[in-house]
Amino acid sequence: AWSRTERGRFRLLLWEQHMTSPVSKKLTRALKSQISVDIEHAKRKMTDLQSRVYTKWINARLKELARQRRAESSSGGKAAVRLCNDFLFDLRDGTVLINLTEAVAGKQLPVNTSDNKHSHIANIQEVLQYLDSLEIEVTANLAILINEGNETATLGLVWKLITFYNHKQLGREGFDVTLRRQLLSWCQNYLMSYRSYGVEVTDFGSSWKDGLAFVALVHRFKPDLMDIDRAKERSPNDLLSDAFQTAHEEFHVEPLLLPEDLELFPDKGQGLSAEWVDESPVLTYVAEFLNQVMTKAASRVAEYKERVDLLLSWLDEVDRCHVEVADKKPVTKEEQRVLQDILQEEAVKRQALVDVESLYDALSKEAGFSVEMEAELKSEAVTNRFDHSLRTVRRCLVTAMLDEAEQRKEAAEFVDSTAALDEPDNVEELLQKLETGDSNE
Repeated sequence: AWSRTERGRFRLLLWEQHMTSPVSKKLTRALKSQISVDIEHAKRKMTDLQSRVYTKWINARLKELARQRRAESSSGGKAAVRLCNDFLFDLRDGTVLINLTEAVAGKQLPVNTSDNKHSHIANIQEVLQYLDSLEIEVTANLAILINEGNETATLGLVWKLITFYNHKQLGREGFDVTLRRQLLSWCQNYLMSYRSYGVEVTDFGSSWKDGLAFVALVHRFKPDLMDIDRAKERSPNDLLSDAFQTAHEEFHVEPLLLPEDLELFPDKGQGLSAEWVDESPVLTYVAEFLNQVMTKAASRVAEYKERVDLLLSWLDEVDRCHVEVADKKPVTKEEQRVLQDILQEEAVKRQALVDVESLYDALSKEAGFSVEMEAELKSEAVTNRFDHSLRTVRRCLVTAMLDEAEQRKEAAEFVDSTAALDEPDNVEELLQKLETGDSNE
């Protein structure tokens, strides 16, 4: 499928073959000139888009670094983090690049604060030497080119940092798999079920232009926030606006793209063969989306584990109390009160268990990642242990209360007050019902 520019070139070739009159030659030259101007204009607009997206991405990382520094030192001992406004100008002295390297790779590099060309190049060279130690390929004269504001060189370096950062965030230590291939595979796997809605991701340009893929991406993680069934009825601009806004509000995804930015790409089915098309803006956004989703997921897993740890700590105490009185005869009144106190806490702890189960179910339904944790922390295992521990405490308490003849009446009153069992004929029947009853019993 040819782009509009390629179709124009083909028509031009036919004209050159079949029309040789002076008028036709003059018209041909005019068409060639116009096509050349159109291509240069398209290239310029795509490069401007790259610069805008890269600038927003840089500032997102620098804001994270600023928050980290504030958290580490309230006294403000470290230098403030300067954001990037003019993409080419702000990177020329190397200070923004040094901060960006710290944000991306976690390495603090020395900064030469002298305001002269030599110091600026030294700062940039400091970054390049560190990147070289990370096996990120850099050219010999790159520091000079960036200091001079060379657009191609600067864009290239920032793209290397974007690639490195996302490989690290997505769990790839090396560059054995390109970022594009990794993200494309991820999108194809997790958006496969949306093909019936018109979503088919084959690239990071045309496949996303109509907004359906972005809507599907948000819907995959938050189906209650996006109406995928009516998506085709809406305009691409509306879909893109809603998807970007929801991703920002729900997942804190930096709005690197604007709806009108996607108009630069060819329509679906035309491919990305045109020489001026660059996939990095959309690719950078999709990587940012995935990183933020995984960050939120990790936070939710940590919250789940924290709640489970509190519940398990209580169950450890329950088991300890049971073990202390299990084989004692007789069990003292004080020890019986301890067991009764445990049972009185059951309603509150069972609600905590329900909350834990709900959180685990929500985690299990999240898309794009797997919830990995120890077997004893999983919801089913926690529930089983809870029921077993509380059943054991009940059995121990009732056995203790029935152990002495003078306590039988008190035991019957206890059973009646809990409304847990019908009045038993004998101790054996009571214990049997305790063993076979549901968790409430």
